[in-house]
Amino acid sequence: MGQISKEFELNLEILKYCREQLGLSMERVAEKVEKIESIETGEQRPTYKQLENLADLYEVPRWVFISDALPEEYHYNTKPSFRKFKNSNIFKENEKVRKLIIRVEQYRDLFVELKEDLGEAISPFSVPEYLNSSNLQEVVNIVRKWLNLSPPANFDELRQKLEAKSIFIFLSNKQTDWSFICKVSFRGLCIQHDVMPIIIINDSDSNKAQSFTLMHELGHLLKNQTSIDSWQENETEIEKWCDRFAGSVLILKHQVLPVKTGKAIKKTKAKVRIKSKE
Repeated sequence: MGQISKEFELNLEILKYCREQLGLSMERVAEKVEKIESIETGEQRPTYKQLENLADLYEVPRWVFISDALPEEYHYNTKPSFRKFKNSNIFKENEKVRKLIIRVEQYRDLFVELKEDLGEAISPFSVPEYLNSSNLQEVVNIVRKWLNLSPPANFDELRQKLEAKSIFIFLSNKQTDWSFICKVSFRGLCIQHDVMPIIIINDSDSNKAQSFTLMHELGHLLKNQTSIDSWQENETEIEKWCDRFAGSVLILKHQVLPVKTGKAIKKTKAKVRIKSKE
C-alpha cells in the first residue's frame, strides 16, 4: 500500500492529540506503526495501512486526521466518564479500559440518538426515595418492589428488569482482553448518567457471578456513583455496602448463601470506587 497522497494533508496537531488523550506513548504506538514519531513531525507521510492502524488505536475514523478541527464527539478526555475515572489506577494505567469505556459510551450515545430520531423519549434514570433509610433490608425490599423482582432470579431476568429502568447493560462477549486487563481481573463497571447510565458486565464469569456484579453495580448507581472493578484495591465501606446489598437482593431472607459461593464473592469483590461529582 502506497503512501497517502500529498493532496490530503494530515493535521499533525489532531494526530498527536488523538494519541495523547488516550495516554498512548510513542513506544506503544510504534508497536503498530513503526515510524509514528516521523509521521507526527511531518518528516514522513503515512501509508493508508498505517492510517488505518492509527485510527484503530485511537478509536477515531481515518478522516479525522485530515480535518481542520477534531469534532467534539472525538474529544474523549473531555467526556464525563473520563473525568469521573481519572483518579482510578486501572483507568490511568490500562489503555484497554479507556478504549472499552469509549466504545461502550459510543454505543450508548448511538442508541440515545436513535431513540430521539424515532421520537421515542428515554425517561431520566430515577430511583426510589430510600437513601434516608439506614436499614439495609428496608432498602432491599424497596428496590425489589421497584424492580418487581421475586428472588431467586437469573441473570437474564435481572438484566431485563434493569433495562426496563433505562439502564444500558453491555456484555463483554467473552473478550479475554477485556476480562483480564494487564493481569487484573475485570468483573464489571458502571458509569453514571442522568439518562441511561451504563453497566458493563464481563460475561466470561459464571451466571451467578454476573448476577452479583450486576446488582453490585446497581448499588453504586443508586448512590449516584461511578465504579470500576479491580482485585488490586482495598475494600471500602461503600464496596462492602454494595456487596451486602447485592447479596440481599438476590437471596431471600430465609435462604443461606452456600459457603463456596460466599467465598467466591468475597474473593472477587475488591473494587475501585470513584464518587461522581458531576
